[in-house]
Amino acid sequence: MATKQEYLKSIHMIRKIVFFTFLQVVFVSQAQDEKILDSINIYGKLRVHASVFDGTLELQENSPRVGTSLSRNLDNGFQAFGQLELGVHIIEGTEFNNDASTSSEFIKDPFKERDAITSRLAILGIRHAKYGSISFGKQWGAYYDIAAYTDNFVVFGGSASGTYAGNSDGGWKGTGRANKSVLYRNNFNNFSLAIQSQLIGGSHNYGASIQYKTPINLLIGAAYNSAEIREEYRNFITDIGPNSSNFIFGLKYAKNKIGAALTYSLHDDEFIQLDESTVISFPTYGLESLISYQHSNKLTVQAGFNYMKETSKNSYFDTEYKLMHYILDINYNLDDYVKIYMSGRIDDSKSVLDTRTHNVFLIGFSYEFNFNNI
Repeated sequence: MATKQEYLKSIHMIRKIVFFTFLQVVFVSQAQDEKILDSINIYGKLRVHASVFDGTLELQENSPRVGTSLSRNLDNGFQAFGQLELGVHIIEGTEFNNDASTSSEFIKDPFKERDAITSRLAILGIRHAKYGSISFGKQWGAYYDIAAYTDNFVVFGGSASGTYAGNSDGGWKGTGRANKSVLYRNNFNNFSLAIQSQLIGGSHNYGASIQYKTPINLLIGAAYNSAEIREEYRNFITDIGPNSSNFIFGLKYAKNKIGAALTYSLHDDEFIQLDESTVISFPTYGLESLISYQHSNKLTVQAGFNYMKETSKNSYFDTEYKLMHYILDINYNLDDYVKIYMSGRIDDSKSVLDTRTHNVFLIGFSYEFNFNNI
């Protein structure tokens, strides 16, 4: 028998889905009647897998989402654009994909159920081929321009770059899907630049990235992010300072069937929850790598590792803190939109207290859809 709270939560979820669908239908019907938009794209990604870990077999979701992107051509080469992307939580259970985290999950409560619908992206902006783009809202930040080099496994990865700070989506800090952000981007020949600020109110967060594409298909990039830690966090987290910064340097190479990427990062704060009332913070550095080989149009194999270590020994653990993951993916495309994947993660960590400590093997199914210019 469902409780009143569960009933109200279900009604709230249904309302969100109906409203989102209504907006899409309105945009589509109006676009057919008159030219108010030059591009409408409705897309989504549905993934589910069976996972073996810690002696158990569990059916899990893998960061499902649905979204829409819109654009309108303006005078003098300018273009207005928008994007709305929602995360859809369908299956209760363990979640290994860091990309599925939300801003509200900073320091997780194991007894709190996740919201059925969450906001992943909400962007409004304007762009020009010469003058660049400026965008507002919740969006992938400048820091992630570089962290994304190695965060490309189908399930695992992204654990050592400092992107998903405190088991969140990096929104509060600006390293991931940055909350309340203003982001300027532009390209200058082989260089690309991004400058970011978060207008949170009461705190000053900013970030920037620069990338250079060499003539030998090698992309070189670096990014920096600084976040002011609000007072409520400083009162709750041991040893956290008034500001927290992240720096990341990356290399990415792609040619023919071979791809490779490497990132090195420095973080002022890695967050660990020791118990219900104790959260600690300490500085770390991280290394992430990814190598991919496309055997054919159907089959791609990926391998790599995530490694994070404290920069100075802290007093909270009897042994040194170390995160060490070895990752292997095998992806088989049934067609352009449907994929079967097998993923494995071997863990060799020390003093890591969350689900990142498990050895995991899983087999999954992925279906993507993308309807352009409806």
